[in-house]
Amino acid sequence: MHKLTTGLAKTYATIVVEDLAVANMTRRCRGRGRAAKAGLNGAILDSSLAELRRQLIYKCAWYGSALVTVNRHYPSSKTCSDCGRRKPSLALQVRVFECDGCGLVIDRDHNAARNLAKAAVAASAAETQNGRGEKVRPGAIQAHLDEPSTGQPVYTSVSPGALEPESRSSK
Repeated sequence: MHKLTTGLAKTYATIVVEDLAVANMTRRCRGRGRAAKAGLNGAILDSSLAELRRQLIYKCAWYGSALVTVNRHYPSSKTCSDCGRRKPSLALQVRVFECDGCGLVIDRDHNAARNLAKAAVAASAAETQNGRGEKVRPGAIQAHLDEPSTGQPVYTSVSPGALEPESRSSK
């Protein structure tokens, strides 16, 4: 895990993670499919998502990368990455996203990744300097994104030093 997080923080200027509700993801299942759900729960808990995020937070600060955390309620997989139209519901079994508005057909996870990349761009556009060119808040920066269909804000935070000029390119 240390090699992974160090490699990410050194290689990429901006890293985006979702604030997932792991406790809700690993709830017990009743009825059919209990054994499969138990295996999935074990895999989710073995992945140590909290430790991965903790290491990314301090390593991004060390290496000057930006870590953007997107709110768990942001509908990244339900929103079209092209036109911004949101589906009211999308079952987990549906692995292909089909937009009713523009007709985009794309893998569900790829669509969510494109939406998270847009959230990172919006977070980096937040005001970070005052009139004298000094940092407004030398800590976490809050960028307010509006979710397209409801207009409710989705909060993202960027790690310290995230928007300082640097010679590395974003990949």
